[in-house]
Amino acid sequence: MTPKAFQSLLLSLPNELLLLIHDSIEPWDLLAHVCYHQLHARTRACYAKAYMTDFWQNLIFYNGLRITWRDVEPTETVWREAALRYAKHAWTCAQPACGRERLATNRHLMQRALATWDSDDWDGTFILDSREAAFSGDIESSDIFRYINFNNSFPGHDLDEDTRSMLTGECAFLRADPEIDEGWRMTDLLANHPIALDSFATFPPISWLRIFQDFIEGEDADVETTNDEGVTVGEALTSLATLLDKGLTQDKISTLVCFGPWVDLPDVDDSAPFPSSWSQQDAVRAAHRVGHWFQITRWTGFTFECFDETGMIAFIKCEDKQLPDNVRTHIAKYSYPRTD
Repeated sequence: MTPKAFQSLLLSLPNELLLLIHDSIEPWDLLAHVCYHQLHARTRACYAKAYMTDFWQNLIFYNGLRITWRDVEPTETVWREAALRYAKHAWTCAQPACGRERLATNRHLMQRALATWDSDDWDGTFILDSREAAFSGDIESSDIFRYINFNNSFPGHDLDEDTRSMLTGECAFLRADPEIDEGWRMTDLLANHPIALDSFATFPPISWLRIFQDFIEGEDADVETTNDEGVTVGEALTSLATLLDKGLTQDKISTLVCFGPWVDLPDVDDSAPFPSSWSQQDAVRAAHRVGHWFQITRWTGFTFECFDETGMIAFIKCEDKQLPDNVRTHIAKYSYPRTD
């Protein structure tokens, strides 16, 4: 049966059956609901109910997404149009870290969070306050960070937040395979992937993300971001971007030169040196800024530890990866976009 014939058959049904079909669609299935809404005026009428603002809002929330508001009143129309935008992008985006695969992964992570967290702490209807010290479950970092890396266009740390947020989307990019570093194309930039940008950074979603850092010379302040509606991947990266263009501490550089980039990193058993073909100068050249750290290691997200005084703290989690024998090849990979 052709799509046109199927549509004709469907629309031959009475309104009561069309409403039953609507009610049978999985409540979390954003793409199916958008399809049904857009099919025809009669199917669209199934969504003309008083509670539709909550419906579209919850549909987006349970797909692990949060709209980044820009002085917009969150009405039914805003939530519905956002769902349509996400669906249109999902149908055209082939990136595994975005598109339909990201929506499916986000739903799975939300469902797993609901299944593992005590309802006294989180019942799936609000954002967790990670500044609280006592929890019955673990906070899980989104796996999307495995796909993210940064090119060498690090945003300046002294920029205002809106400008830094925009430039972060031009610096961070998505890899098709988290295990392979093939450089980046302009289409890989995170600014072109709203589903990835607007996905929650953690599951369950949290209102406060504090990232521990010991990269910066003379500074011991962590970076943090807050949002009562849930911190997103884009917001976490914008916060992290305040560090990217800053120089590493001398201790860090000395450790890199002597032992390699993976010494003292969480969840790494053995240090792995730079390629033997790299000189000490090559190592320093490739890794003298914080942003370079994410290029010489493979970032996999965050691990969380709970402290009585501060609540949940996020620690950057990395693992080793194979570096090219020629340092120039490595640096060029992050300096210029691929054109093939």
